[in-house]
Amino acid sequence: MTGWAAGTDYSTEGGIILKTTDGGINWFAQAHPSTIGGDLYSIFFISHNKGWAVGNGTILSTSDGGDIYTGTSPINEYSLSQNYPNPFNPVTNIKYAIPSELKNEKVLVKLSIFDMLGSEVAVLVNEEKNFGTYDAVWNASGVASGIYYYRLAVGGFVQTRKMVLVK
Repeated sequence: MTGWAAGTDYSTEGGIILKTTDGGINWFAQAHPSTIGGDLYSIFFISHNKGWAVGNGTILSTSDGGDIYTGTSPINEYSLSQNYPNPFNPVTNIKYAIPSELKNEKVLVKLSIFDMLGSEVAVLVNEEKNFGTYDAVWNASGVASGIYYYRLAVGGFVQTRKMVLVK
């Protein structure tokens, strides 16, 4: 009869945790956007008291059934990870992070792919994002084998990395 749901409150763009004790007829908020700084994607309880919720840069835990959630937003700085797999054929993943100090702000994020001559061959992301960790996927089936560069630009932060496409 007891259950939990985790997700996003789109009116405030923050995470929310709901709990039911009557099989889902009624739900009440246990934790809401003012206390959670990002989307929540999953919640898992191993007992009526012990559980975890995870999301975009957020990890929460409880040992009292959700009356109190403690957690962390471990992202302290912008980062652009090495793509994986690398070398790749033809799809690769690129992970990047926006620091939690910006959890109440949206920032314009641009993630672009460039060839060896510096020509932009793809734009994977060009939109405002909240803080958190994100994954972008590049399907390079339409371009030739070779060395490519990907660049993350967020405000004054710019970082570039190299990747290899082998067909």
